[in-house]
Amino acid sequence: MREAGEEEAGSAETAGNEPRPLGHPEGVSDFRVERYADFGTGEPWVARVMIGLSTIVDTTTLANRDEIKLAIANVNEALVDAFNDLREIRRIETDADIPVTERQGTYSAFYVHLWRAYKDRFGKKLPTALGHDLGFLWQKDDTFESGAAHLVDDHPEHADLIEMLRDDRRSWQQKLALFRNEHLEHKGKLKPEFVASFYALAGAERAFENVWRAIEDISVQLLIPHLAPGVSLVEIPEVERDPAVPQRFRFAVAGLPTE
Repeated sequence: MREAGEEEAGSAETAGNEPRPLGHPEGVSDFRVERYADFGTGEPWVARVMIGLSTIVDTTTLANRDEIKLAIANVNEALVDAFNDLREIRRIETDADIPVTERQGTYSAFYVHLWRAYKDRFGKKLPTALGHDLGFLWQKDDTFESGAAHLVDDHPEHADLIEMLRDDRRSWQQKLALFRNEHLEHKGKLKPEFVASFYALAGAERAFENVWRAIEDISVQLLIPHLAPGVSLVEIPEVERDPAVPQRFRFAVAGLPTE
């Protein structure tokens, strides 16, 4: 069996060209390494969604672990877009001379990216990869309650998850959906004070945290039943979390002491 480099060299000589360097992608003349982001695992949402959830997936007995981790990566990619918008909001809120249209446009982009991360990248992909259709979470109350009842009938172990989802809808999700759908998409008439609350740094920070924490909580609840036998999750006290990678959970194995 020929080495890859030998095959390429032979082809190049036949064509009368110089051999393509090993590792150089076919048809690509330039290869440049670029910095993906200027933030890292010290951000709690990176440590807990991208790294933490993927680590938990690797400790399950699920056969489609690669598919699940790809879904997590796609969610993370969308959260990156929203987080970059949030950082820009933090910057413009220190500038008293920022034009109104630029300010509002930055907030609007943030909420569009955030909703995409939550409903589209997460809601349509990750629960499905874990064997559940949670589409009812983003529907009207009657549809939600019907879907929730069916999930609990089929999976009684997820009764606590449904209560958590119900609380999220009541406390923040329905408000975010109303702002996104009625104000950003359709310019409907909403109370000015309600709209203004979303065009404030505190409101944006709160929305981002609500979304990524919900993604984490829902995913963990769906993953727990699939942990390897004898393995459980233990929440790490905040004061004990590594600032460089502040993951939320560690594993406990039956019969072995926890750290």
